[in-house]
Amino acid sequence: MIYFFPDSLAMVLGSWKDDGTYSQDSWPSDAVEMTQKEEEMYWLQTPPIGKAIGVTEDNRPIWVDVQRPSVEALASSALSERDRLLQLAAVRIDPLQDAVDLGLATSDEVIALRKWKRYRVALNRIEDQLYFPLSIEWPEV
Repeated sequence: MIYFFPDSLAMVLGSWKDDGTYSQDSWPSDAVEMTQKEEEMYWLQTPPIGKAIGVTEDNRPIWVDVQRPSVEALASSALSERDRLLQLAAVRIDPLQDAVDLGLATSDEVIALRKWKRYRVALNRIEDQLYFPLSIEWPEV
C-alpha cells in the first residue's frame, strides 16, 4: 500500500508507518491511502511532459500543468546566478591581482588573471544577449 501526502505532494510506502521510518508523531495527518489505480498512475512514474504531481480538492494525487516562470522571474533568477558567479570570480581574481600589484606575479598568474577578468566581463554582459533571459549562454570558467 502507498500513501499520498497532499501537503508535501509526497508518496511513501505504507510499511514506513509500521517499520519506524515514520513515528506516529511524524506521520502526516493529511496522509491518504492511494487506490490501486492511483498507484499505477502516479507511484514511481515519470510525469508526462509539461506535468507535475498535484492535489485535487479531496486530497487525491493528480497530474497538473507545470506553470512556466514569468520572464521577470527568469531574469531575476539569472541575475542572481550571475551575481553568485561574479562573487566566485572575485575570490579568484583578488589574490592574482595582489600578486600583479606587488610585482610578485608569475607569468602563469598574469595569464590566469587576464582569463578570470575576461570571464567576469562576460558574466556582467549576460543581459546584453539577444534572447536574455529566455536563453542564456553562460561563459565558461
